[in-house]
Amino acid sequence: MVAIVVTGIALERTAFFTRAGDPEFIERLRIARLIMLAGSALSLAAAIWSQVRGNPLWVTVCVASPAVLVGLATMIMTVPSLTPLVAGMIALPAALAGLVGGLVRKPTR
Repeated sequence: MVAIVVTGIALERTAFFTRAGDPEFIERLRIARLIMLAGSALSLAAAIWSQVRGNPLWVTVCVASPAVLVGLATMIMTVPSLTPLVAGMIALPAALAGLVGGLVRKPTR
């Protein structure tokens, strides 16, 4: 849950490109990219924990999606770029589905 919140905060901070030339805005983007990488690291840790708990593979893949999509897009693209934002809009719903899938477990017989 923390990875989803941290990644969402970082995506909100990078969403507005109206003042792209402003040095203060460039600094805000730099900090937001660091927050994105922290959210990606948390997502990767959550995916490892999901696998350790024995969740189904689809849950682990969904939980790891922000680490893969947003983290790679953040590291590859230069500032300012909309690619991490678009990747986040795809990855966060998948991570939320993984969160729900990990919390709702079928009873074993």
